[in-house]
Amino acid sequence: MTAYGHLKAVFMKVARHIIEARREAIAKLLSKVGYVPVLEICKQFNVSEATARRDLTELESQRRITRTHGGALSDFNRNFPPLDDRKVEDAEAKRKIGNLAASRVKPGMTVYLDSGSTIFFAAEAIASAGVADLQIVTTCLPTAQLISCLPGVEVYIPGGLFLTRHAMVAGDRTLEEVARWNFDVALLGAEGIDENGLWNSQRDISHQQREVIRRSDEVLICMNKVKLGRGGPCAVTRDVSALFLVTDAAAADVAKAKVKMAADHVLTA
Repeated sequence: MTAYGHLKAVFMKVARHIIEARREAIAKLLSKVGYVPVLEICKQFNVSEATARRDLTELESQRRITRTHGGALSDFNRNFPPLDDRKVEDAEAKRKIGNLAASRVKPGMTVYLDSGSTIFFAAEAIASAGVADLQIVTTCLPTAQLISCLPGVEVYIPGGLFLTRHAMVAGDRTLEEVARWNFDVALLGAEGIDENGLWNSQRDISHQQREVIRRSDEVLICMNKVKLGRGGPCAVTRDVSALFLVTDAAAADVAKAKVKMAADHVLTA
């Protein structure tokens, strides 16, 4: 081997080491925060967009991430319990919360229904009550199918990547389409609420919920009491004072969890 060839081989070995280290760092970042746009990856790792996309393609081929338009979802999609399993957990409490939240939905409203088991129970209650003349926007396909049976109800499902275990769509395209709407009332689920705000377990979904909150006249956070005082990896909003919490906990229990919300914004099922 010539001296040039030796230097070239060493350079290629070092370059591969750097590439693998960067990809490992990207995978760890995605595992931690759930979602990172391609342009953010470019900024954090000082690489071109083409390089970032090659890294993501390789990580996807290793089944370490799931790609979305403009970013990536971690294996969160694969590991999250299926919707049918979540509907069984604390079903009685979730059904009561869903029934109370559904009572806030009136004919003629434009309504956002989040994904999640408690919101699915709310959708069942809306369907059972026969609330008519609604525009429903939902990212949850089972909810869309359930609620579409109502007379005079229009159901809209934003585009995006279908997350099988969530039974929902998500991603940049979903966020863009949700941002075109204004809602009379939004029913949202979450992973927890505490003194520092409202939390979810995945950044992409948190961004989506934040946009829904911004575009809604009334926001109902539907959550059973086991999630009180619980934080999470991704903040939806730090200020929950304008939101309503629909829960099976009493207002005193919410206050004990140091949630910064007035007692009249706590609706106990």
